[in-house]
Amino acid sequence: MQKPHYRRTADGRTVFIGDGLQNALANINTPRDKASGSVYRFIRHSDAELAAAYRSAWLPRKIVDIPAQDATRRWRSWNADKAEISAIEAEEARIGLQRAVKDCMVSARLLGGAAIYIGTGESNVSKPLNVDRIGSGGVRHLTVIPRTILTAGDIDTDPESPWFGKPAFYKLAKGTGQQVEIPPSRLAIMHGAPIPVGADAFASDGWGDSVLQCAIQAIKQADGVSASAASLMFEANVDVLHLPRLMAMLDEPGGEIAVTRYLSILAT
Repeated sequence: MQKPHYRRTADGRTVFIGDGLQNALANINTPRDKASGSVYRFIRHSDAELAAAYRSAWLPRKIVDIPAQDATRRWRSWNADKAEISAIEAEEARIGLQRAVKDCMVSARLLGGAAIYIGTGESNVSKPLNVDRIGSGGVRHLTVIPRTILTAGDIDTDPESPWFGKPAFYKLAKGTGQQVEIPPSRLAIMHGAPIPVGADAFASDGWGDSVLQCAIQAIKQADGVSASAASLMFEANVDVLHLPRLMAMLDEPGGEIAVTRYLSILAT
């Protein structure tokens, strides 16, 4: 039967339950269809579970690492004078820019977000970064900060602000239990899997999703099948022993000890 199918619920609503094939004998697209009870439910996996999957299984690690490695492996080339290119590359090597970008991308993909903190040696880091005041060698270091210790603050609602719709500041938890507010101009923010606008009811922390969030169930199933197949290999070779006159041997004096010793030798 190739036609749209509707049914009326107990509260009087008309529900569209099929857009094509319907089979009353097989209960396909009917109220008795077992698949009609399947619904999607958002389950946020903990940071500890994601980190454990990344550190203990090869497939999650490849999913997280390969795009970051491909994006930073060949790095980039410059169109400028040879002396200028040499100076730029030397500065990038001094502050470890290529490695910082790769590490930040890995952390962002795994945990849903990370940032590169631009260290300039200023004592008051709560003020916006003034790039005009940074001269040669002014960037002292680049530090990768994961989402787990960098909390997004209030959303900037000023339409004239370049950070409109994004966190106006970020809070960094220090080891002393205190928090320091860092403006976004001092951070290079990277997100994980993007969350569509309006679908962030479960992720209102200003970050994205881990790229493993929607894949971890399939990863578990794949690892489970692989582990089960590997376990079955132990059953693929089963020894069958044939001992003539076994019962008669056991009835003889010392026969049980002789049979046990024989089996022990075979096992060894």
